[in-house]
Amino acid sequence: MDDEDILPLKSKDLDGYKDWIVRTMATWLESTPEEIDPDRNFADVALDSVAALRLLGMIEIMMDQPMDPSVFTKYPSPSALAEYLAAETV
Repeated sequence: MDDEDILPLKSKDLDGYKDWIVRTMATWLESTPEEIDPDRNFADVALDSVAALRLLGMIEIMMDQPMDPSVFTKYPSPSALAEYLAAETV
């Protein structure tokens, strides 16, 4: 995975991270961002283990730090994960 494979992050705040996660998932699911509910669990919106690891790798590149895969257990929705990432950015 290259930096070029990662959609641009519009801002390093809660809304920016949530938008990025939703747009990324929508791209993978061949849907629109409006069809992804950011408050639903990742498992409920078809984020399987392979996609979760792919998303984790993208987050590691974007944040320039390793991430523990348990973030998907601790922060099980795009909104919850975005909140965590925004707090890590501060």
